[in-house]
Amino acid sequence: MLKIERDIQKLGGIAARWELFRMGHWRELIDIAVTYGTIVRIRKGHYALPGEQDDVVRAWRIGGQLACRSALAYLNGERQTDGVLHVAVASNTARLHSPDQPGRALSKRDAVVVHWTGFSDGEDRRSVPYETATTQAASCAIRYRPRQGSSPAEPLSGLSPPRRK
Repeated sequence: MLKIERDIQKLGGIAARWELFRMGHWRELIDIAVTYGTIVRIRKGHYALPGEQDDVVRAWRIGGQLACRSALAYLNGERQTDGVLHVAVASNTARLHSPDQPGRALSKRDAVVVHWTGFSDGEDRRSVPYETATTQAASCAIRYRPRQGSSPAEPLSGLSPPRRK
Protein backbone atom coordinates (compact mmCIF):
# COMPACT_ATOMS: atom_id res chain seq x y z
CA MET A 1 0.00 0.00 0.00
CA LEU A 2 1.35 3.42 -0.97
CA LYS A 3 1.78 6.25 1.53
CA ILE A 4 -0.95 8.31 -0.15
CA GLU A 5 -3.41 5.43 0.35
CA ARG A 6 -2.45 5.07 4.03
CA ASP A 7 -2.81 8.81 4.54
CA ILE A 8 -6.30 8.84 3.03
CA GLN A 9 -7.26 6.02 5.40
CA LYS A 10 -5.81 7.97 8.35
CA LEU A 11 -7.97 10.95 7.37
CA GLY A 12 -11.18 8.91 7.65
CA GLY A 13 -11.42 7.55 4.11
CA ILE A 14 -11.79 10.91 2.37
CA ALA A 15 -9.02 13.46 1.91
CA ALA A 16 -8.98 17.04 0.72
CA ARG A 17 -6.19 17.99 -1.65
CA TRP A 18 -4.80 20.56 0.82
CA GLU A 19 -4.62 17.85 3.51
CA LEU A 20 -2.60 15.64 1.19
CA PHE A 21 -0.29 18.61 0.47
CA ARG A 22 0.15 19.13 4.20
CA MET A 23 1.09 15.44 4.58
CA GLY A 24 3.90 15.85 2.06
CA HIS A 25 2.23 14.78 -1.19
CA TRP A 26 2.88 17.11 -4.08
CA ARG A 27 0.46 18.02 -6.85
CA GLU A 28 2.06 15.80 -9.50
CA LEU A 29 2.00 12.75 -7.21
CA ILE A 30 -1.72 13.21 -6.52
CA ASP A 31 -2.44 13.63 -10.25
CA ILE A 32 -0.38 10.51 -11.08
CA ALA A 33 -2.18 8.51 -8.38
CA VAL A 34 -5.52 9.54 -9.91
CA THR A 35 -4.35 8.72 -13.44
CA TYR A 36 -3.25 5.21 -12.41
CA GLY A 37 -6.37 4.56 -10.33
CA THR A 38 -4.56 4.40 -7.00
CA ILE A 39 -6.97 7.04 -5.67
CA VAL A 40 -10.23 8.40 -7.04
CA ARG A 41 -11.23 12.04 -7.38
CA ILE A 42 -14.76 12.16 -6.00
CA ARG A 43 -15.27 15.91 -6.11
CA LYS A 44 -13.08 18.86 -6.96
CA GLY A 45 -10.26 18.77 -4.43
CA HIS A 46 -11.43 15.58 -2.63
CA TYR A 47 -10.15 12.03 -3.00
CA ALA A 48 -10.95 8.51 -1.81
CA LEU A 49 -9.67 5.00 -2.38
CA PRO A 50 -11.08 3.11 -5.40
CA GLY A 51 -13.19 0.63 -3.39
CA GLU A 52 -15.14 3.29 -1.51
CA GLN A 53 -18.85 2.54 -1.11
CA ASP A 54 -21.08 4.08 -3.80
CA ASP A 55 -23.40 5.94 -1.41
CA VAL A 56 -20.42 7.52 0.37
CA VAL A 57 -19.02 8.78 -2.94
CA ARG A 58 -22.45 10.03 -4.02
CA ALA A 59 -22.91 11.92 -0.72
CA TRP A 60 -19.52 13.60 -1.07
CA ARG A 61 -20.26 14.52 -4.68
CA ILE A 62 -23.34 16.35 -3.43
CA GLY A 63 -21.25 18.20 -0.85
CA GLY A 64 -21.86 16.34 2.41
CA GLN A 65 -21.70 13.02 4.15
CA LEU A 66 -24.16 10.19 4.74
CA ALA A 67 -26.93 11.07 7.17
CA CYS A 68 -30.13 9.66 8.63
CA ARG A 69 -31.21 6.30 7.15
CA SER A 70 -28.30 6.23 4.69
CA ALA A 71 -25.83 6.63 7.58
CA LEU A 72 -27.59 3.98 9.66
CA ALA A 73 -27.43 1.51 6.78
CA TYR A 74 -23.73 2.28 6.25
CA LEU A 75 -22.85 2.08 9.95
CA ASN A 76 -24.73 -1.23 10.34
CA GLY A 77 -22.99 -2.69 7.27
CA GLU A 78 -26.25 -2.94 5.34
CA ARG A 79 -27.33 -1.76 1.92
CA GLN A 80 -30.04 0.91 1.79
CA THR A 81 -32.93 -0.35 -0.31
CA ASP A 82 -35.35 2.57 -0.67
CA GLY A 83 -33.24 4.36 -3.30
CA VAL A 84 -33.22 7.66 -1.42
CA LEU A 85 -29.89 9.12 -0.34
CA HIS A 86 -29.81 11.13 2.90
CA VAL A 87 -26.95 13.64 3.12
CA ALA A 88 -25.86 16.02 5.90
CA VAL A 89 -24.45 19.36 4.77
CA ALA A 90 -23.38 22.50 6.58
CA SER A 91 -26.10 25.14 6.90
CA ASN A 92 -24.00 27.57 4.87
CA THR A 93 -23.37 25.22 1.93
CA ALA A 94 -23.86 27.23 -1.23
CA ARG A 95 -23.88 24.72 -4.09
CA LEU A 96 -25.18 21.19 -3.98
CA HIS A 97 -24.17 19.00 -6.90
CA SER A 98 -25.80 15.98 -8.51
CA PRO A 99 -24.55 12.72 -7.00
CA ASP A 100 -24.38 11.03 -10.40
CA GLN A 101 -23.74 13.74 -13.01
CA PRO A 102 -20.72 15.95 -12.38
CA GLY A 103 -21.30 19.59 -13.23
CA ARG A 104 -25.07 19.45 -12.74
CA ALA A 105 -26.79 21.00 -9.76
CA LEU A 106 -28.80 18.84 -7.39
CA SER A 107 -32.47 18.65 -8.34
CA LYS A 108 -35.61 16.91 -7.09
CA ARG A 109 -35.03 14.18 -9.69
CA ASP A 110 -32.00 13.01 -7.74
CA ALA A 111 -33.96 11.32 -4.90
CA VAL A 112 -31.91 12.99 -2.18
CA VAL A 113 -32.93 14.27 1.24
CA VAL A 114 -30.68 17.07 2.40
CA HIS A 115 -30.25 17.44 6.16
CA TRP A 116 -28.94 20.94 6.88
CA THR A 117 -27.54 19.81 10.22
CA GLY A 118 -23.86 20.45 9.73
CA PHE A 119 -20.89 18.35 8.88
CA SER A 120 -19.38 15.90 11.36
CA ASP A 121 -15.59 15.87 11.47
CA GLY A 122 -15.18 12.65 13.42
CA GLU A 123 -12.87 9.71 12.78
CA ASP A 124 -15.00 8.52 9.87
CA ARG A 125 -15.76 11.25 7.38
CA ARG A 126 -18.10 9.00 5.44
CA SER A 127 -21.11 9.52 7.69
CA VAL A 128 -22.46 11.35 10.69
CA PRO A 129 -22.05 9.49 14.03
CA TYR A 130 -24.59 6.81 14.97
CA GLU A 131 -26.31 8.96 17.60
CA THR A 132 -26.77 11.82 15.13
CA ALA A 133 -28.09 9.44 12.47
CA THR A 134 -30.72 7.98 14.82
CA THR A 135 -31.89 11.47 15.81
CA GLN A 136 -32.08 12.50 12.16
CA ALA A 137 -33.98 9.32 11.25
CA ALA A 138 -36.57 9.92 13.97
CA SER A 139 -37.29 13.49 12.84
CA CYS A 140 -37.04 12.61 9.16
CA ALA A 141 -39.65 9.85 9.48
CA ILE A 142 -42.06 12.40 10.92
CA ARG A 143 -41.32 15.22 8.43
CA TYR A 144 -41.10 13.17 5.24
CA ARG A 145 -43.86 10.61 5.33
CA PRO A 146 -44.59 9.50 1.73
CA ARG A 147 -48.00 10.48 0.41
CA GLN A 148 -50.29 7.79 -0.98
CA GLY A 149 -49.47 7.09 -4.64
CA SER A 150 -46.35 9.30 -4.81
CA SER A 151 -42.91 8.25 -5.91
CA PRO A 152 -40.48 7.64 -3.03
CA ALA A 153 -38.27 10.58 -4.00
CA GLU A 154 -41.02 13.15 -4.37
CA PRO A 155 -41.81 13.79 -0.70
CA LEU A 156 -38.25 13.20 0.38
CA SER A 157 -36.51 15.91 -1.59
CA GLY A 158 -35.61 18.57 0.93
CA LEU A 159 -33.59 21.04 -1.11
CA SER A 160 -33.71 24.17 1.02
CA PRO A 161 -32.29 24.82 4.46
CA PRO A 162 -34.64 25.18 7.41
CA ARG A 163 -36.05 28.63 7.96
CA ARG A 164 -34.55 30.61 10.82
CA LYS A 165 -36.97 31.90 13.45
